[in-house]
Amino acid sequence: SRLLRCPVGLETLSFKKDPESSFAPPGNTPPKSEKILRDKTTEIIIGQKWLLIIGVVIMVLGLAYFLKYAMDQNWINPSARIFTGYLSGTVLLILGEKLRKKLSSAFGLCLIGGGIAALYLSTFSGFQIYHLFGQVPAFFLLILVTVFAATLSVVHEAKWLSVLGLAGGFATPVLLSTGTDNAPVLFSYM
Repeated sequence: SRLLRCPVGLETLSFKKDPESSFAPPGNTPPKSEKILRDKTTEIIIGQKWLLIIGVVIMVLGLAYFLKYAMDQNWINPSARIFTGYLSGTVLLILGEKLRKKLSSAFGLCLIGGGIAALYLSTFSGFQIYHLFGQVPAFFLLILVTVFAATLSVVHEAKWLSVLGLAGGFATPVLLSTGTDNAPVLFSYM
């Protein structure tokens, strides 16, 4: 075995000639430990990231379909439906923040993203579907949600939260469109 010292003298690394080492000549199969590590990495990517994102998307879509079904069945009035949407979004934001700190950063951030999506959906529904508030209040509510998403993305250093906020921000004029052209307001917003 030979020893190699770091230039700054912080640590000493030992390299031993080992048949299972990663310094084996090309053509040999990788050691079992590398295969296990690669399999665990794949499992983590699929299990903790993709399935989590799919689950949050399904949860937000479930909220949307529940609100639509409640409207069709006349279970609750429109203002209570929108309140339920805002309450669900707020609960997801709070729960996501708590779980991000305690359990898993990725899980908590996905719940936060679901809460932001629920706030966008509730504001859109309150304006376009139920006509509970006008275009100007809905516009300012969506701007607040966009600024909130951008703030959370900076605080938590989550790029995809900023993408969600940007997508919602650029979709705001489309979501609140009444069919009439208002170029000065649109370009001022952009």
